Amino acid sequence: MKRRKREREADEREVLGQRRKRESSSSNFEAGISKRTAKTNLVVVLAPCSDLLPFRYSNTATDTLRIFLVNTFIQHSSRTLSPLRMSRKLAPEANRILFVKNLNYNVTAEQLFDLFGKFGPIRQIRQGIANTSKGTAFVVYEDVHDAKQACDKLNGFNFQNRYLVVLYHQPEKMVRTKEDITERQENLERLKQQHGIE
Repeated sequence: MKRRKREREADEREVLGQRRKRESSSSNFEAGISKRTAKTNLVVVLAPCSDLLPFRYSNTATDTLRIFLVNTFIQHSSRTLSPLRMSRKLAPEANRILFVKNLNYNVTAEQLFDLFGKFGPIRQIRQGIANTSKGTAFVVYEDVHDAKQACDKLNGFNFQNRYLVVLYHQPEKMVRTKEDITERQENLERLKQQHGIE
């Protein structure tokens, strides 16, 4: 019991010393962060967090938080727009929302997250559950470039023995399609009545 208390006090003294060093060099930190590479920035940004979450007293929650911070930083640091990425022009219909058709009826949300998550962070996935919308889904990405990459790579991709159809979501087109379907159904009913077919 006393030994643990002494260890905690020693750790607290060490943390205070590190905080004092960090406070004295905070102006250098802000000035130098823009000059470093992403990997160097990872070490610099996460170093201040390491004394708040010491490994000795870690539990699964703090480990999860630490992993989340590292992964988030790596994702955002790799997202810096390279000249190649900035120069690419997107199609006018390019959108963060993808419409996916020809999915297996038994596909789970986890499987969709695994498949589409390879191209970037996903904000939301909505699967169709009605009889008319089964086998479809909407995938919403955080970034339009990730959505473009997923659309390019996954359109025609064989997933669970079905070839996916991945399109950009275009609400105006969907309204026109619904109008066309209702018009077709009305024409079909008229033709059935004309020819006496039920």
